[in-house]
Amino acid sequence: MTIYRDALPSEHDDIVDLINYAFGMQAQQALAKAYGDGEVLESRHKVAVDETTGRIKASVAVYPQTVHVGDMTLHAMFLGCVCVHPRFRGEGHMGRLIRMWHDELRVEGDVDMMVLWGLRHRYAHFGYAPCGYGYTYEINRSCVKHALADPAEPRGLAGRDPARLSFRPFFTRDGDAELAVRLNDARLVHAERPLPLVGRIDSYLNSEAVAVDRDGETIGYLVRAVGDPSVVREIALADPADAGAVSARYLESLEPRGRSSFTVKVTPTDAALNERFSGFSETATVGTVCRCLVFDYARLLACWLPVAARLWRLEPGRLSLVLGGQPVTVEVGGDGSVHVERSADPDAPALSDADAQDLIMGLGARYRRDLPSAPAGWFPLPVDWYWPDLN
Repeated sequence: MTIYRDALPSEHDDIVDLINYAFGMQAQQALAKAYGDGEVLESRHKVAVDETTGRIKASVAVYPQTVHVGDMTLHAMFLGCVCVHPRFRGEGHMGRLIRMWHDELRVEGDVDMMVLWGLRHRYAHFGYAPCGYGYTYEINRSCVKHALADPAEPRGLAGRDPARLSFRPFFTRDGDAELAVRLNDARLVHAERPLPLVGRIDSYLNSEAVAVDRDGETIGYLVRAVGDPSVVREIALADPADAGAVSARYLESLEPRGRSSFTVKVTPTDAALNERFSGFSETATVGTVCRCLVFDYARLLACWLPVAARLWRLEPGRLSLVLGGQPVTVEVGGDGSVHVERSADPDAPALSDADAQDLIMGLGARYRRDLPSAPAGWFPLPVDWYWPDLN
C-alpha cells in the first residue's frame, strides 16, 4: 500500500537523492537556491511512500514566489522536481501528488496561479497551458558592422565605446549582490530575489552570471548557459542604451571560442531593452517558456492588464466572461485605466479553464473564431519569467 502525505524534515536527503537519480543531476549545485547547503528558498514537498518499507516512491515539490507586477503583487506557486522512482512509474503517483497540491493550495486561498517549466502536453492533463511569451534576439557580426556602427542608428554605438567594456565573473566584488538586486527590483515586473540568495538564483540550472564593467565600474550583468556562452538567458543594465555596446563587446569576447553570434532573452515587460534589441538584432523570435494553471482570473487580469497599458495602447472596451467558473468583467478606459470586477453579465460567455487560459495567455487565441473577441492589445497578457526565476 502507498501512503501519500507531506514530506517529513528527516526525509530531505532522501528526496534530494531521488531528484538526483530521476533527473541525472546534482540538485545541491544545479538547484542550489532550493537545495544547497545553508540558507535556501522555501520549498514544500509531498511524497508517495511505501507503507511497509518507508521507501519514497515519488515526490512533487512546490516553491512559492512573490512577483511584483507594476503596482500590484501576485502570488505564484511553482510546481517542480516532479519525480518518480523508475521502479514505480506508471502507477499514478505523480498525478495523485499533483492533484493533492492543487486541492490543498486552492483551499489555502493565497495562490493566484500555479506555474511550471515542463513539457506542455505532459502537464495539459492537469490543466496547465502555455503562459504568455518572451523574446529571443540574435546578434551577429553583421549587426555590429552595419546596424550598430551606423552613426544614424539611434540605438547604435554613438558615444558608447565598446572597447571600454570588460567582463568578469559576477559576485566576486563587494557590492555585486546589491547591484543585482537593485537592477532586478527596478524592473516593471520582477520576481523577488532575496539579497543573501541572489548569487545562487543567478546560477540556477547550469547558469553563470557575468558582470559588465565600464572602466572598472559595474554597469550590469549577463546570465548565460555554462555549456554555451552564446546563450544569454538574462541581461540587466543600469542604462538600456548600453545594450548595443555590450552586444558588440560580448560578441567580440566570444570569437576566440568560435562563436560568431549569440542570442539573448528579454521579457516583454523590459520595454527599453526590447526597443534596443529589436532595432539592431538579426532576428527576433517569440516563444513560451512556462505553463500555468490559473487559480484567480480576476487577480491575474487586475495585475497584468495595467502593465500592458503602460507598455502599449489598449483599445478601450468592456469584456464580461465566466472564466473557468469565475465571473469576471473588465473595462479599459480611453486613458488606459483598467477596472476588474468579480461579476459577469447574465449572458456572459462561459469558458472552460483550457479556453480561458488560451484566450488571455495563448499565442494562438487570435486564430480561434470560437473564442470571444477581446479589444485590441489586451491579450495575450505579457506574462513571462527569466530563467533564474524558474523552478
